[in-house]
Amino acid sequence: MSMLSRNRQTNNPARICTGHQPADMDPCLKDLLKELMCPICLEYIRPPIPMCENGHSVCKTCRQKLLNCPVCRGMFSYKRCFLLENMTKKMKYPCKYYNRGCPRAFYLQHIEEHEDQCQHQPSKCPFSFVGKASCTWEGSMTDIRQHMENKHMGPSNQSNATGSNNGQFLCEEIKTTGEWYTPIFRMGEIFFLLSKIINNNLYVSILQVALKRGAPNYSYKVTMKPQDGSKNVSLCRAIKPYLSYFNTSPTKHNSAIFQEDCWKKCIDAQNRLVYRIEIFTL
Repeated sequence: MSMLSRNRQTNNPARICTGHQPADMDPCLKDLLKELMCPICLEYIRPPIPMCENGHSVCKTCRQKLLNCPVCRGMFSYKRCFLLENMTKKMKYPCKYYNRGCPRAFYLQHIEEHEDQCQHQPSKCPFSFVGKASCTWEGSMTDIRQHMENKHMGPSNQSNATGSNNGQFLCEEIKTTGEWYTPIFRMGEIFFLLSKIINNNLYVSILQVALKRGAPNYSYKVTMKPQDGSKNVSLCRAIKPYLSYFNTSPTKHNSAIFQEDCWKKCIDAQNRLVYRIEIFTL
């Protein structure tokens, strides 16, 4: 059986053309979109649109993986199908995460911007990046709060950081190396507190569990109180999306960094480090 036949006989409804189309879409548009379906991956074809010597087209991603046309087995040419490309500029494409619940459609010049921030795209739990027993959950950003409240609050939380409604956090069993973390729910948003000791310095980061990119919308302030009665020490930083943190080295991230001689003065007689977190809207 050919690759084309296998794909057309798939039983996965998320990969079938009509599975990507909103129910209220114009019937004529639905028919046109069917003509723009790649016969290999069953995704909608977007410019540039390559074609074979007999005029058949596939998406540019699949074209890079193929030697021959999957429809006629002919050779691919170096020409593009400008007729289809001109059609695509006049059509609205459904979001590629429609099968995950997104009902929106956009013209080509706007759809990539939407898909980059679509709340229905698969996202990982912040706890999948920390701790020995990493969380394996993956789902849409619209479901992540319920997951974190159900799985990562209370006794099931692997972190040794605990918080209170007034923004005060207590970190117990302070060691020369290690990390501690906990979710924070403030102002209708989800934040993630992550503290790590690196080269004897304490790195405190507040991350926003969101897909938002560009200028941050929030900042945070970390305040520690030395046990010798000296003046409180505070640092302020901008809050960035959590994925940008885990994709870079902690030492290169915009963390609040407390030097060893500073944060160790704030450890109490029970070997606990207490600090206050405040989150502000920019």
